[in-house]
Amino acid sequence: MGGSGSCIHTPSGVNLTIGYTELDQNDSRPQDFDDTQWAFIKVGISRRWNSHGKTNIAVQYAQVENRVSDGDDTDAWGIAIVQKIDSAALELYAAYTHYEYDDNTVGLSYQDMDFILLGTRMKF
Repeated sequence: MGGSGSCIHTPSGVNLTIGYTELDQNDSRPQDFDDTQWAFIKVGISRRWNSHGKTNIAVQYAQVENRVSDGDDTDAWGIAIVQKIDSAALELYAAYTHYEYDDNTVGLSYQDMDFILLGTRMKF
């Protein structure tokens, strides 16, 4: 079971998205597992700071617990930017996300992961 919601304050361009999901792991696994929990929050702003078009900037944080095994924990945070180029029906975007995973039940150490995304999208 889960849900999410988003809102935007139109005059300022400030926006917020939150989400939460809980998954009963005992429906799909033979052992007795704790429920998987996922939570997400993103705060952003969308404004026209230049003559090209709107710029969207957002920061986000997500946490997942008990996804692979009881006691594991994933944290992720990131930042993203989208620049619209109205005259070319184009969007340029860049995002950075940092992931940390801990599994407290097996005592193994995992390296953190950084993810960079660059791209463009043309609408025609």
